[in-house]
This record gives sequence, structure tokens and C-alpha cells, in this order.
Amino acid sequence: MKNWILIAITFMMFSCRNEHSDTDIIKIDLTGAHKVKDFSYIHNYISDVQIIPLETSENSFIRYINSLMVTDDRIIVFDQYDMQHQIKVFDKKGKWIVSSSQGQGPGEIVKAYDMAYDFVNEKIVVSQNRRLSFFDKDMRHIEDKDFFAFYHFKIHDGEYVFKTLEKQNDEQFEAEHNYHRIYVTDESLAIKNSAYYSNKENTIAPASDLYE
Repeated sequence: MKNWILIAITFMMFSCRNEHSDTDIIKIDLTGAHKVKDFSYIHNYISDVQIIPLETSENSFIRYINSLMVTDDRIIVFDQYDMQHQIKVFDKKGKWIVSSSQGQGPGEIVKAYDMAYDFVNEKIVVSQNRRLSFFDKDMRHIEDKDFFAFYHFKIHDGEYVFKTLEKQNDEQFEAEHNYHRIYVTDESLAIKNSAYYSNKENTIAPASDLYE
């Protein structure tokens, strides 16, 4: 059974305004949390629990976790706070390694919408509007690839699964049928399969069936 890691992030919310008092600080008490042994209610899913406090320095401070990935030797956090979207990378002991740079230059992130990890090819993949940016596990930039508009994506066994919103890419058809389009591609973003998902009908159908 795969080991799952429960990551507890201890931090304080603070403000730069001096007039704020200690009552404005939110504190999370994890005293004794590492001593919890009884996880029988989820024993079918979790065989091991570790509490890993992530470093809270100026460079590593996390404000809002959009998504989080755990690899063999890295903890990767997508911190989506206001307009400061960053990918922060820690080692398995919680020590901060690197954060993504924000900007419009090569390897920089203007505004991240989603993040996933390609475990087969060991790459961090970040979506920026109609573009995917690829990084190694320490946020060294590899390449960018343009793609059509999509809402969010996941990566499983080297295959990329994209979901669009209604009216994205095929506005007339999808508005009429209330469908979301789903694409499956390989790492090069070559489309291998596609389907439509209906929120209204709660069904998935191959795209070819809908055009018959």
C-alpha cells in the first residue's frame, strides 16, 4: 500500500500595520499531533502518517494552497494568493528549496491557473492561460507549449487530461448542449482522445457520438 503523507503547515497570518494586536494573529496548535496513532477509520487508504512542518521564511511563506503534490523527494505547493501566483518547492523534511519567479521573461510565470506533476517524466507543469510551462523538480525551466483554452488539467501515467468550460473552443455547440469538452493527450500535447461531459445529464460520451 502506498504511503500517504499528511502535511501540516504551521503559519501565522500577519499584517504590516502596527496598530494590529495579538488578537489578529491566527495560531494553529499542533502540539501532540504527531502522537496521533489511531487512523483506523481510514486504514484502507492511509498506511503511514507524517507531519512535516514546512519552512516559514520570507521566501517560503505560504498564503493560500491551491494544490499540492508530493513526490519521492519533493513537496510542491501551488500558492495562489491574490495576483502573486507562485510554485514553492520543499524537500521531504520541509526545508524550502526554491520558488518560481513572477514576470514575463523566459521561465517566469505571469499568472498561473493550475499545476500538476508528471510523475513519469518528472516535470512540474504549470498552466498559464493558453500555455503550459514545463519545469524540472527544482523549477528549472525546460520549455513552453501553446495549447487551446481549458479550465484545469490532471496528469496520470504520462497522459494529460484537460477539461474545458462551457463555450470554450466550440461555443455554439457546447452552449446548445451544455457540455464540457474533455481531451486526453500525450506529453507533446498530441490529442489521443476526446469526449464531452454533461453537468446536466451527468454523462460522458465520446465526441464522435455527439456529432452523429
